[in-house]
Amino acid sequence: MKQERVPVNRDPFFVIFVVVSMKRFLFVILLMNQFCTAQTFSFVHDGNTRTYIVHLPPGYTASNSYPMVLNFHGYTSTGAQQQGYSLMDVVADTAGFITVYPDGISNAWNVGFGFGAYFTGVDDVGFVNALIDTMMAHYSIDVNSVYATGMSNGGYLSNRLACELPNRIAAIASVTGPMTDSTHAYCNPARKVPVMHIHGTTDPVVNYNGMMQSLGAVELVDFWSQHDGCPVTSTDVPYADINIADNCTAIRKNYLPCTDGSEVVLIEITNGGHTWPGAAIDIPSYGNTNRDFSASGEIWNFFRKFKLNQFIGVEEQTNQWINVHPNPVHHYLHMSPGLEYTIFTMKGSVLLTGVSDNDPIDVSELKFGMYYVQMKTKTQLIVRKILKI
Repeated sequence: MKQERVPVNRDPFFVIFVVVSMKRFLFVILLMNQFCTAQTFSFVHDGNTRTYIVHLPPGYTASNSYPMVLNFHGYTSTGAQQQGYSLMDVVADTAGFITVYPDGISNAWNVGFGFGAYFTGVDDVGFVNALIDTMMAHYSIDVNSVYATGMSNGGYLSNRLACELPNRIAAIASVTGPMTDSTHAYCNPARKVPVMHIHGTTDPVVNYNGMMQSLGAVELVDFWSQHDGCPVTSTDVPYADINIADNCTAIRKNYLPCTDGSEVVLIEITNGGHTWPGAAIDIPSYGNTNRDFSASGEIWNFFRKFKLNQFIGVEEQTNQWINVHPNPVHHYLHMSPGLEYTIFTMKGSVLLTGVSDNDPIDVSELKFGMYYVQMKTKTQLIVRKILKI
């Protein structure tokens, strides 16, 4: 069933006043409104109305294809607050990518914690999967350049997505949000996932060394390094301490080269708090905010090196005699005869199999979204992406 997006009338910056005074943050709002071309939409997933903010870079046109970064807020926060706090739109406007800021149910993401408001029972992985489908249906998205990042609870979700949606998310980056032990227990993605993690050593909320039901920063990086076939030791590069007043320093630990061109990176903030480096504001109760680099800038510079098809081996070249149409498809899919075909979800679940002939393939029962069509000949294995509408 096609999901309809409903615009939501919401000022994306009204909620920011909960953390700072109006006088102090007024200049940030004025600055943000100069470049913000964002709109809030919603659709129903699993009986819940899910909202998200979309920010398009200047000059957006459907004739081009754009990378997309999903930026998830922390616990008790909102997509609008994450948009204002992380300043990722500034990077997006310069680099030319689309940013999306979803809202969690009850201001939380279901990431595998077994206690408190985090344990909502909401299918957030399914929601993100549907959100990617919805964005691709309405905007010109490069399907191989979809990335996930987030703050705290949103960082935990990014790690869960790397485990459960590895065929949709090209790379992830987390700020102060590693991985729950339950996510870790079941995490075994079929490909190498590039991962960046940023964490303060004196984080008062998510302990750098781990806590109940959560891996620590080093444990997280060790897990991904082992999974991605990276070196045991890192190459360390300190950031210049250009802002002494922030009371913290940063070092970048690069674990590379890894298998299949993947990378794992840990940015350790010595004496850093539960904060986003380079954020719009300081939040003293959460510890020091590093000002020696921009997390949003570093995250994008990391993301831009990776595309999904470099890891999953999808053959995108045109074969003159291989024809799959229409795309997008509504009821019937036509393909060249004599092919062994398999249609499966972006998560790898097989839906339809057969051998093509002159009759069309009925796909009317498939839900709205993106799918893979695998076609096999005696000498080739070809994969195409299709959009079911």
